[in-house]
Amino acid sequence: MSTRSGWLDKVEVVEVVYDSATVSYDELTRLAKKNSCASQAFPMTDGEAKIARKHYGDNVAPFAGKVRVVKDTKYYLKNSPLQYVPMTEAQASRVNGNVAQGQTWLSPGQRRLFAVISKHKKGWKSAVGQPLTTAWEAASQRAAKLQASE
Repeated sequence: MSTRSGWLDKVEVVEVVYDSATVSYDELTRLAKKNSCASQAFPMTDGEAKIARKHYGDNVAPFAGKVRVVKDTKYYLKNSPLQYVPMTEAQASRVNGNVAQGQTWLSPGQRRLFAVISKHKKGWKSAVGQPLTTAWEAASQRAAKLQASE
């Protein structure tokens, strides 16, 4: 559902908030390991620790303390032209983590909007951290005006 990057005892970590009705902790850790998203796990319960050891072996440490959150959690997204495309928080997290690889995870409507943004580069407002409906309405209206004037 969302992620936050930060530090836990001098280790860079990503805190993941997920819906256990949609994905289990086992599936989440398995996919994170398979896709090289994490090299270590910090489970919050003994049950999670047992599951994490299946995927990470000895690279499991119990969650202790508090994650010191990095202020700029969408750094890569905010420094790319994709910052002007309205996204959900979960999508923004995914795009932020994949900008360098060129994977954008955009819907067809977002791709069309991004094409207009790429053609008319000035005057857009960053949509990062903005409510999706508000940002989408503003960006869509501006894109429609720009397209009508062509």
